[in-house]
Amino acid sequence: RALRPVAGIVHAPSWESLFVADLDPKSPATHNGVPLLQAAAPAPVDSNTTIITDSKLYQTHQLRGFSGKCRNFGSAALHICLVAQQNGFVLAHSCPVYIWDIAAAHAIAARVGITVQYLDGRPLTYEPLVAGSPTLGHTVAGHPELLATLLPAFVPFSTTSVAS
Repeated sequence: RALRPVAGIVHAPSWESLFVADLDPKSPATHNGVPLLQAAAPAPVDSNTTIITDSKLYQTHQLRGFSGKCRNFGSAALHICLVAQQNGFVLAHSCPVYIWDIAAAHAIAARVGITVQYLDGRPLTYEPLVAGSPTLGHTVAGHPELLATLLPAFVPFSTTSVAS
């Protein structure tokens, strides 16, 4: 059976935010004690769509055809929780991270129906993370329908150069 996080707490003092998914899988994830809503069908992607990215993304990828906004708040866990909160942030991106960076937030996101996976579409597996390794690549979190729409915009830089 695959390892997966089942509970977690993410505290962001400067945001005055506490996100929790407790050990009871039937209880809702909460933000400051208020239940988070289950992920609803996402709004269409447009120029008001905001994604949260790790700044290292731009060392390896470009965003093509995305007319929305990109933000960075410096915490992979906070990024995932903000997407789970569904208050305007639709996708969170992280460069390779460790288990302590994302496991709690993953439990919170999963509780509301937000998917956490690799940028290339592979499911996120925790076996290497439990052993102390970082994730095997870039990770993203978002509504499954939105991931299908937005992930093609993340285009890796070519590793070959064209001679002029």
